[in-house]
Amino acid sequence: MILVRTKLYELEKRIAGVISVGFHPLVIPSLTLYILLRQYGLHQTAGTEKLWLLLGLVLVTTLLLPSVMIWLMMKAGLVGSLSLKRREDRMGPVLITAVFFYLTYYLARQFEIAPEFYVYMLGATLLAIVSLLITIYWKISLHMVAAGGSTAAFAEYAILSGKIMPEALIACVVASGLIGFARLRLSAHKPAEVYGGYLLGFGIIWAVYLLIK
Repeated sequence: MILVRTKLYELEKRIAGVISVGFHPLVIPSLTLYILLRQYGLHQTAGTEKLWLLLGLVLVTTLLLPSVMIWLMMKAGLVGSLSLKRREDRMGPVLITAVFFYLTYYLARQFEIAPEFYVYMLGATLLAIVSLLITIYWKISLHMVAAGGSTAAFAEYAILSGKIMPEALIACVVASGLIGFARLRLSAHKPAEVYGGYLLGFGIIWAVYLLIK
């Protein structure tokens, strides 16, 4: 019985690790853009080439470049590991992320596609800055901050546009639950850090949409 429990626990940790990587905070902006374009039909106003250029830009500026910068910081000994387990390791990477998120917002606006996504990236920049300030004192879950922000973006767009897509919203809520489970199972955060991160992400993105609508 103990052996079975041990194997189950190990399996859960492996699954939690996959979820944490697959829904990394740097991956969320690209997923959010893709869902907004495909599920909500925002891609219909743009040509295929322009659409792929926008997706490529977002992948490079919100995922590839920040990841490379964080990796270089690790090699230079400025952070302990790519997983940023220690609160002290998160300051530089979160600041870099905020800079690249704002760069994404600025460049994506030039494409004149999916203005809802520009608002999301502006909110994501603000979220990164607020998370940076909180991280000085508290190890808030950045995974849940990103998940909450994405959920708010879909919910707010559905309300403002009248295009209710329950499958997208349900998938986002389920994914948020899985991310929360993963962070707790990996002992990366305490429950308060997980719940607090989700509420912070949802609240700020929701407020930004309301202010700019």
